[in-house]
Amino acid sequence: MDRQQQAIEQLREAIEKEAGRKMKTPKDFDYLSEVIERQLHEHISSTTLKRMWGYLAEPVTPRVSTLDILSQFLGHAGWDTFCKSLPDESSVSTATVPEKKPLFRRHPVVLAVVSALILVALIWLIIPSKSPEDEPITFADEQVKALCVAHWDTNGDGELSYAEAAAVADIGEVFKGNPEITSFDELQSFTGLTFIEFGAFNNCQKLKTIIIPDNVWQIREMAFFNCNSLESIQIPPSVTSFGNAVFWLCTSMKSITISKNVTSIGNQFLDTCGCLGTVVVEEGNSRYDSRDNCNGIIETATNTLIAGCTNTVIPEGVERIDDSVFHGMWNFASLTLPASLKSIGKIGLTPQGTYMSHIRHPFPFSIDCFGEETKESCTLYVPVGTREAYIAAGWTEDLFKGGVIESPNM
Repeated sequence: MDRQQQAIEQLREAIEKEAGRKMKTPKDFDYLSEVIERQLHEHISSTTLKRMWGYLAEPVTPRVSTLDILSQFLGHAGWDTFCKSLPDESSVSTATVPEKKPLFRRHPVVLAVVSALILVALIWLIIPSKSPEDEPITFADEQVKALCVAHWDTNGDGELSYAEAAAVADIGEVFKGNPEITSFDELQSFTGLTFIEFGAFNNCQKLKTIIIPDNVWQIREMAFFNCNSLESIQIPPSVTSFGNAVFWLCTSMKSITISKNVTSIGNQFLDTCGCLGTVVVEEGNSRYDSRDNCNGIIETATNTLIAGCTNTVIPEGVERIDDSVFHGMWNFASLTLPASLKSIGKIGLTPQGTYMSHIRHPFPFSIDCFGEETKESCTLYVPVGTREAYIAAGWTEDLFKGGVIESPNM
């Protein structure tokens, strides 16, 4: 094997160590391709990776650009830098050594001791030992255990080990619509997952607690739709993307934190989470913020409030309330609309409670802002001298059944 091939082999070994898995299956190569693109914003196809690892029986010499990207994945500037970091081949001394009698011939007792040690070692090798990864997972919910064993117990021992869980790349619809499961904190051991599938826990109405594993970077559409008993969900910082309506009708959720790494949040993200009281975006997020401790999610570049809760305080500077932000938030008593607000999306508000508007030049308002559920009365307080302008713009007592009232405090 020439020097370059040795370096490529060492590169492959280092990448497998960094990725935390051996490249053995198509899903392994798909995973590595996704991780490289997510971390470096560089694309290497899974087919190219398969050729480089010899998974495909096609002779190939990797391009330098490919080797550069893989070296950067390991923290090096490029392929040349990686090669320079490798140790030089060590030379082996061939100097002659004076011949001595074997130690065993000179000391029979030593021979006996060594023989005994060898016997013990052989017995240790023959008796199989379990690594921590082979130990079975202790499930709090027997229903969850039964489903996991039925689908992923590869050795047929009636248990699911940590190694078996880590080998799962997609949970599919195994739990979808299950009416019995109550907790799945053990999902954190499924470290081979990179996404939570569309509707994966849809309508699991007794599910109360779950922990998403590290390495998951995407939670897809309606993953927890109508999980109306869900009180606690731990989301790792590896998650960067949420699909549409992920937590729709999760009416028992009390709080949620969005990490600084999240770059994409779909529509109706927290729609109808009526008990939600705390919404926080971590400092340092480049796409979203919770400025002024507002208990909401604001798209920073457009100053659009895209998700809220019963305790949201819309800060000055927000220009739009997105669709469905307060839909189903039946527990809030009042909401103040800042002077900067320019539009409200469809079902952006819930027709209940007290609204205090600082807007001096009201924009058009319609039934779409409330949806069709106008059975609850609400009152709108507006700045002195602006009531007629509000009525003309559609902010009428047909919608605000408690009245449109001028207030000196606005």
